[in-house]
Amino acid sequence: MPLNHVPIEKQLLDRAIGAALRYLSYRPRSAAELKIWLAKRFDPAVTHSVLEKMHCEGLVDDLKFSEFWVDNRSAYRPRSTRLIHQELRMKGISRDIADRAIDHLDNEELALRVALDRSKKISHLPKSPFLKKMVAHLQRRGFHFTESRKAAHHAWNKNEVAHCTEIGT
Repeated sequence: MPLNHVPIEKQLLDRAIGAALRYLSYRPRSAAELKIWLAKRFDPAVTHSVLEKMHCEGLVDDLKFSEFWVDNRSAYRPRSTRLIHQELRMKGISRDIADRAIDHLDNEELALRVALDRSKKISHLPKSPFLKKMVAHLQRRGFHFTESRKAAHHAWNKNEVAHCTEIGT
């Protein structure tokens, strides 16, 4: 018997919908995340019905979730587009939707933002250790070596200008 023809008790379905709404209240979720979460708690027929209902009501939308994730990541924890794309794929987002979500991001701009933010913490270092630490930090955030090196040098130059302005030279 197909899953969508299995009779589901109204009370169980209501409980599953309530649980899903609570789960979604913390932050938006991908359909795959919600499906995995529901599957641990409810049988497949209930899970399918809840997912269908959430999708119909617009509460689960992978494109909206992807846009939220990209905006949130680029604003609060900037990473390379490659790493953000990988995070989306791990959350069950299709390659096509992930590509569309990161399409507007500029890796060089993201690398520079990360570098300028990090430079506040390591500005006391001489140039060589500064650049070495900065490039390593940027690479851990998923940026390629060339992007990392360029952003690190830019952050050093900006830091150098700010330091010279402070001491009046």
